[in-house]
Parts: sequence; structure tokens; C-alpha cells
Amino acid sequence: MINSRFSRGIDVARVGACLMVVLLHAASIETYSLDAVSWASPFYDAFSRSSVPIFLMISGALLLGKQEELAVYMRKRSLRILPVLLFWSVFYMAWNSWHGQSYGQPLQWLLHVVRGPVVAHLWYLYAIVGIYLFVPYLRHIWRASSGSEQKMFLLIWLLVSAWPIAQYLLNIQTDIIDTWQLGSFFGYFGYLFLGAYLRQWVESECAVSAASGRGIAIGIALFVIFSLLTFAAAYLYARQHHYLGLIFYDYLSPLVVAASICACYVLYWAGAATPNGLGPALKQLANCTLGVYCVHVVVLDLVVENIVDMSVISQYAWLSIPFTAILVFVISVMLILVLRRVSFWRYVT
Repeated sequence: MINSRFSRGIDVARVGACLMVVLLHAASIETYSLDAVSWASPFYDAFSRSSVPIFLMISGALLLGKQEELAVYMRKRSLRILPVLLFWSVFYMAWNSWHGQSYGQPLQWLLHVVRGPVVAHLWYLYAIVGIYLFVPYLRHIWRASSGSEQKMFLLIWLLVSAWPIAQYLLNIQTDIIDTWQLGSFFGYFGYLFLGAYLRQWVESECAVSAASGRGIAIGIALFVIFSLLTFAAAYLYARQHHYLGLIFYDYLSPLVVAASICACYVLYWAGAATPNGLGPALKQLANCTLGVYCVHVVVLDLVVENIVDMSVISQYAWLSIPFTAILVFVISVMLILVLRRVSFWRYVT
């Protein structure tokens, strides 16, 4: 049974991660280049890269320690993600068709869905399908592991995840992950293991004592530092090589992993500290996050076309990007809140 404090912490983390996703895509409107104006985009991008890792850590915190029959798990996860993936894929194909893109006959539409995301941000829905399929087996690994084994797993995962950047920067031709067969420790599923470990930690007495105002302030400071280091690494690389080092923004980059842990810590404890009376409102808002994730791109397009002009975004990028992100987030939340009053929309948002 999930206690109310933990539930509020998770809900705030979900909402915070969702806002980061919107900020990330608002920042991507302005194409990356090496002039002074456009550096606003990679700057805000660096501060929003924790979004997907937080979502994955939340999944790990909620799923890995749970015991349920395989058939029950598969039915619940399938009903949660497959209708969403199918509906929003068709929605965006219809939206793109209205704007002149062709997907062929109806059967070809289905083939497009099977082949992969029809719009970039739906990649997460495809990724989560594979991750959910692995969860029943990851649960057994988690429950059978001692504390030291869990730490060792996470340490190896962190080191293996850092290898692509080291290989890229040092121009190493040998693929150690393939040569030493370390692929079992590579991938987004490590965030689920990390999320389960963090839940175990936050429920311990030492974590409760660390959840002070000072602890949260330190968490915020570390998040800012790691995000700035991500931006600085990309900036310095760009100055030397004349193109942006996007590899530093990878979700498995060590700096992104570190920033994500700090962001998740801060958001969780900020939520856990909220009054009990705010629990229902937070839960309602958190329940909208999947729908907001899916719909916000079309809302962003409409906002840029009708409210915030591209010339304004380019000229005043440092202010217009966060303004656009907040506006899109608020509109998307309001839209999903209204839609979820109809039962059909609760299955696809």
C-alpha cells in the first residue's frame, strides 16, 4: 500500500518531469547554432534533460518492488500504454496529413505505427513498451539482490553508460561494451533499477533525516551544477569543433544521470512535504501528465503559429523559451483535465 507522503512525492516528481519535457521541446524550436542568441536553446535543453530519466525512475520505484501475477501485470501495462500509443500515432498522422504530409492508404497508416514513432516525441511510448516487457524479469533480479549487489549493479551500469562519451571524446575505436559483452548493463532499464533503489532509500530513516530544507537546497544546487556542467561541456566542445556536442545531452550521460538523481530527490521531497489536503489535487494533476506529454507538441505548434511568433522566440530566446513552455504546459493541462471528464479519454491520456 502506497502511503500518502510517498504518493504526493511521486505525483510532484511526475508533474515536474512533464514540465521539463515541455521546456525541452520549447527549447528545440530554435535551431541550435553557435551564435549568441541560439545558445539559449542548448542551455534550457541541459536543464530539462532530467525529464525522461525521472519518468523511468518513477516507473522503477512503483513497479520493481510490486508483487503480482504475470498475466495481471501484462494486462494492466498493455491497457495503459498500447491504446495511448495507437491513438496518438493516428492522431499525429491525421494532424500531419492535414498539413500536407501523406501516409498512404489506411493499411499503410498501421504499418507506419508498427515501424516507429510518426512524430519524434512518441519515441518514449515505444521505448516504454520494451521496458515494460523486461520489468517482470528485472523484478526477480531486484528482489533476489542484496544491498551490496544492488549497489554493484548500479555502479557497473553507470560505468558502462559513461563509456560511449569516453569513446567519443578519446576517439577510441574499440567497442568495449561489445567486446566484453557488457550490453546487459547498458540501457534505460538501469533507471528503473535506480528508481527502486532510491525508493528503498527514501523510505529509510536516514533519508527522512536528510529531507530537511538544507538537504533540498543542496539537491537544487547540485542539480544546477550538473546541468550547467552539461551545458558547459557541449559549449566547450562546440567552440573547439564548431558543432554542438549533443552526446553530452544523452539520457545516459554521467552528468545527465547525476542531474536526474538530484532533480528526482528535490521534486520527491518537495511533494512529500506538501500538506495532506493537497493530495487529491496533486493526484489529479499527475494523472494528466501522460496526456500532456502526448498532446503538448500540437499545442506548441499552435502557440508558435498564433501567439508567440518565431521571430520573437529567436530575438528574445532567453525569455521566450520558458514563457512558451509554461504557456504550453498550462494550456495542455487544462485541455487534458477537460478531456478526462469523458471516460474514453482516460484510456488514451
